Amino acid sequence: MIHTRAATPDDLYFVRASWFRSFLDHEPFHSRFVDYERHMPPLIRLLTAKYPVTVAFFTAAPTEVLAWACRDQKQLVWAYTKNAYRKQGLQSRLTDGCDSFILRPKLSAGRALTRKMLFNPWPLMRTE
Repeated sequence: MIHTRAATPDDLYFVRASWFRSFLDHEPFHSRFVDYERHMPPLIRLLTAKYPVTVAFFTAAPTEVLAWACRDQKQLVWAYTKNAYRKQGLQSRLTDGCDSFILRPKLSAGRALTRKMLFNPWPLMRTE
């Protein structure tokens, strides 16, 4: 059985690493990897500190994260699912209730997930 819960500090290691790699696949700016490697980890840390992260896991293996979503009540920041679990509806479950998203996905699975959501990058640009 698969359940969801708030990410633990240990979960966040996997969340940050998978976010770094998956966003690189989606990265629309085509920046040099050295620039991406320098600037993206602090941005990911900032976003995971500002927005709650929810993870999906097997009851029998609660420390293994299958999928995760960084979001608030209505807004999706970024989401990831391990390849082996992508056809099980985990992202739909983790993003239920989101009506907008902050970072634009490039791959078809990400576009399908956000198809009915409004693109809203403005929260990233706030300096408060």
